[in-house]
Amino acid sequence: MYDRDAVFWGTTAKTVAADPAAVAEDFQDAPKRPNATVAFGEQHIRVYGDVGVNTGYYTFSDIREGQRISVPARFTMVFVNREGTWRIVAHH
Repeated sequence: MYDRDAVFWGTTAKTVAADPAAVAEDFQDAPKRPNATVAFGEQHIRVYGDVGVNTGYYTFSDIREGQRISVPARFTMVFVNREGTWRIVAHH
């Protein structure tokens, strides 16, 4: 879903991922966490021609040391419609 020009600053990341390899690296551990979930809460979606913006919050849940933990996070995502496909170009 991320465009080749995407910039991503993950919830727990220490740095901004500004190229495809860095964005992919932020998600490399996801398959190792089969109990992890993301639940979206309130969202505000606006579309301006070929640009869309979604601002809201989500809650990450996972099991750590046998206990379910939940981490709330806010986000803003910017999408661009390239040739009929919406891609994320900024995610913070």
